[in-house]
Amino acid sequence: AGSFSAATLASRFGTPLYLYDADIIRRRYRLVEGRLTKTSVAYSIKANPAIGICRLLQSQGCWAEIASGGELLISQTAGFCARHILFAGPAKQEWELREAFSGKVGVINVESVRELELLSRWNKDGASCPPICLRVNPHNAVSGAMERMAGGPSRFGFDEEILPSVIREYQASLKIIGLHVYSGSQILNAKEIVDNFARCCDLFLRSRQEVGDQFSRIVFGGGFGIPNSASEAALDLDLVLEGIEGLLSRKLPTVPVELILELGRFLVASAGIFLPRIVDIKQ
Repeated sequence: AGSFSAATLASRFGTPLYLYDADIIRRRYRLVEGRLTKTSVAYSIKANPAIGICRLLQSQGCWAEIASGGELLISQTAGFCARHILFAGPAKQEWELREAFSGKVGVINVESVRELELLSRWNKDGASCPPICLRVNPHNAVSGAMERMAGGPSRFGFDEEILPSVIREYQASLKIIGLHVYSGSQILNAKEIVDNFARCCDLFLRSRQEVGDQFSRIVFGGGFGIPNSASEAALDLDLVLEGIEGLLSRKLPTVPVELILELGRFLVASAGIFLPRIVDIKQ
């Protein structure tokens, strides 16, 4: 495990023991960070909420993507500043939304009319709601995703066809700054990820016509897939990053847009080792 023997670590910390190699996590982060213009990486804390891992990524300049009040506390403990915390995910409880509303996060990715109603009502009381991105459920499904969350009826986000009316209804009371698209996860096909981002850019531009210049952020969720077995080929990361950068240059050359990439397993999964100890042998 890194420069340490398994026996030494087991003796020092006991077993069972989860080990994570910080150098691997740093390398994974640097594979993406800095290779795309106008882009920041947000670590999806649900992938592994260990404080040490969160602190490591925060120290590298990574943002935090959270999905609960508990993950908000973790991100604060790990040192993420409020401006670099995105609160996403469905089924936000009212107290969690209140915490986010109070200025403890930089952006709220809104999933439902209920969330919009609550934030809009609180905002009218003289408070100041953080900027919001609207999670959209695009028409087009993403093939090759282990878990699909878009394309047809979905419990996540706003269906694409009602997005313009939602924007028109709430843009006067809330600062709507962009879109959150999370169509599926564990995608290993580079072309599918790039095609999905192309559709996302088109949707962003159409929505920007409704909102105006303050519409300036794309939160691209779902992460990059990692192989779970020897039969699965690794994602061609160069093809993905070149494709996304090309789309930013071609479709949004003069638009002041900021892209946030949500990454979880891609950053940390390959860095972990589970170290048990054999305590008995049947035969």
